[in-house]
Amino acid sequence: SLVWAHGGWAIAYNDDRTGAHEIYLARLDASGAIIDDARISDSDAHHSTMPDLVASDRGYAVVWNDRRDAGILEVTRLNPYFVLLDTEGNTLTANRRLDTNNPSPDRTNWVSIAWTGTDFGVVWQDYKDGGASPNIYFQRINGDGSFNGSNVQLTGFVGEGDPIAPSEWPDLVWNGTSYAVAWLGRAGDGTRQIFVRHFDVDGSRLGSGRIQVTDSPNTIRVPQLAWSGTDYGLT
Repeated sequence: SLVWAHGGWAIAYNDDRTGAHEIYLARLDASGAIIDDARISDSDAHHSTMPDLVASDRGYAVVWNDRRDAGILEVTRLNPYFVLLDTEGNTLTANRRLDTNNPSPDRTNWVSIAWTGTDFGVVWQDYKDGGASPNIYFQRINGDGSFNGSNVQLTGFVGEGDPIAPSEWPDLVWNGTSYAVAWLGRAGDGTRQIFVRHFDVDGSRLGSGRIQVTDSPNTIRVPQLAWSGTDYGLT
């Protein structure tokens, strides 16, 4: 994951140089020369993967999937984690698990983070609450890294047109007034399509429900959503 901020580039990535995949932050100058490169996950022998990075007024925030609470052999059980960093890449908070109302390791995946200008929003897919299929969950985080409220479920509401079916690979953006999340879900005809839903800073859903934005008979995976200031782009 790559951002331009604070006069240079920052890259969050996973690397197995210590024997297990851990999360690192590298800072580069405008020409691409490396300024520094430091490990920011602290789970030692357990894998940390799929980081997402965002810049803030304090520095950076990184989220990722982590196996520390499940053990090295539980390859399908992951949990989302967060850390706040200053502009030089020093950690300002401990590594913090995001699925706060889930007491046991569970199958989470694909964490995405956005910055509003005052606080962070994070989404991920999760099988918690006894669901047979994953849904998308949200956590609000204050600018200082403290959690604001509890996890909020964003998908899986049959009364709003959501079938009981997997909601996967979320991607989150802030448009200046609300969040938009894109994900892979199931359409009424049974095909897997990309959907978008808007919600506010606390996770309250906005509008009449999810918006289907693709209509493809082919396999679709991993949407990427961006905001231009006036419009969305989706790949």
